[in-house]
Amino acid sequence: MFVFAHQNLMNGSFEHAIARRNGNQYFLVLSRRYGLAPYREISHLNVSTPQSLTPLPQSIDGRPYIWLDCSSDHLEFIPHQNPGILTALLNAEPRPIIKLCGLTRRMSAPSGATDRYSEGEVIEVEKVELLLSEDELAHSCYYCGEVEMDGGENFERIGGKAYSSTYGCATPWISRAISGVGRYWDNMQ
Repeated sequence: MFVFAHQNLMNGSFEHAIARRNGNQYFLVLSRRYGLAPYREISHLNVSTPQSLTPLPQSIDGRPYIWLDCSSDHLEFIPHQNPGILTALLNAEPRPIIKLCGLTRRMSAPSGATDRYSEGEVIEVEKVELLLSEDELAHSCYYCGEVEMDGGENFERIGGKAYSSTYGCATPWISRAISGVGRYWDNMQ
């Protein structure tokens, strides 16, 4: 898992990672549990993208494109959500997480973001290329939704390939229960 930090994210005090869940949904997460943080998920990065197991369009280098239209319930950590996250991902240390594609689109503000936007407000969002490989993402368990932690046990890949892979956490009974799903998924592709 690739771990990064930036001043715009929680004052640079915590390390973060990017997680993929439910096929094509990307999230900014804390890379591990921190004692005072009640949750690890900070922001859903591509909230307007319908959830699907179909991979997102990819760059010539095989990396996914996403529309960076963030939604978060945790604004106390990131006061100016979209500009803060965009800047942080472009300038993350030790290397950038995204690259701008030069395309923007106007869309309705993400639902649930009424604390940042007026009801019915139209916003402009950036299309970005995610510069992380599948192996650099924090993997999410297909069954329970738990996300890998930096320094913790890696989740087992149980099906799929590249950015359509599915993973199971290390809990043995869960891994056994979903290994059949992974075999089914591989046979469907």
